[in-house]
Amino acid sequence: MREDFTEDGLKKGCRYLTCDDVYCAHSKNVVAAIMNVGKRLSWTREECEDLVQMVAIKLDRKKIVFDPDRGTLEGFIATIAKNTALNIVRKQKK
Repeated sequence: MREDFTEDGLKKGCRYLTCDDVYCAHSKNVVAAIMNVGKRLSWTREECEDLVQMVAIKLDRKKIVFDPDRGTLEGFIATIAKNTALNIVRKQKK
């Protein structure tokens, strides 16, 4: 694991995140935060796991910028998960 992607490294100013960097450094907390978003929507475990995968893909494909001065990493990832989940719900309603 690269040191600059630990919580301390992020506070030093490293702000670009990739899926591997985030999941290696914070896997339990990050996955739990994403799963909780799905649980709040009364999704099944499989749907919650799909959401985890979708967030991972989003982190890999986009240049995600995290600012530690604005909140925690888990909260930041949970926001990405929430927005992804809401997009899924909107698409299902169409």
